[in-house]
Amino acid sequence: MRIRPNLVFAALGLLIASSLSATAAPVSITGEVTYRERMALPPNAALEVQLLDVSLADARATVHAAARLTGPGQVPLTFTLNFDDKVINPKHNYALSARITSDDRLVFINTTQYPIDPLAPAEPIQIILDFVANTGAMTPAPQPPKADEAAVTQPETTSPDFFGVTWRVLDIKGNPTNDKARPTLSVAEDGRAGGKGGCNNYFAQASVEGNSISFGSPASTRMACPEPAMQQEAAFFAALAAVAAYRQEGEHLLLTDANGNPLMTLARD
Repeated sequence: MRIRPNLVFAALGLLIASSLSATAAPVSITGEVTYRERMALPPNAALEVQLLDVSLADARATVHAAARLTGPGQVPLTFTLNFDDKVINPKHNYALSARITSDDRLVFINTTQYPIDPLAPAEPIQIILDFVANTGAMTPAPQPPKADEAAVTQPETTSPDFFGVTWRVLDIKGNPTNDKARPTLSVAEDGRAGGKGGCNNYFAQASVEGNSISFGSPASTRMACPEPAMQQEAAFFAALAAVAAYRQEGEHLLLTDANGNPLMTLARD
């Protein structure tokens, strides 16, 4: 009896596919997402959680698993990511990313990377998100001032070296920025401000009086960038929204909040 070669190859292909599927195993990662602000999520809020391959710093992160929950309720929000263990490369680096949107507008995002071993995740998993201010989607409840907080007195003169200079952001809340995607800031004497967020170009209106300064909601382009750059940009915009004052220390520019806490350190570009 003569066996046709194409039947042999087809049988081998089925055998190999069957063997691979038999060795693959489903994996689930369960965790919680929360935030620090005292505010309720609207009914149309949506939670998105992704498992990302972040091995290549200069490339867009690869999504290996994702979950989206609409109308998730109130924090803490529980999520589960399901994927096949064969998509995980033991030599690669992985991280979790989460965001909350409302009417497709970003409200919360993690600005700190959450590394994870997908095949042996540490427990418990909790992702803490940061509020993206001035989105118009939600407004945080006002926080009463603490009785023991001392008033911060700022000088009433504006340094002429501040305006018309392009400043590059060295750190955001003490976290060094990526030197390949550093945000920049420039403020004109008429209050026009803008620069690069690290991924997108942006512009905003600044209000400057003496050494007090605040920024309106920035408008920006909508380019897609690697996830670390997007997270850094979100952290930059969140910090920019909280800026209340500035001062120059030597060659550096320091942006602070209303209580004098440092938000960003900048240097001339």
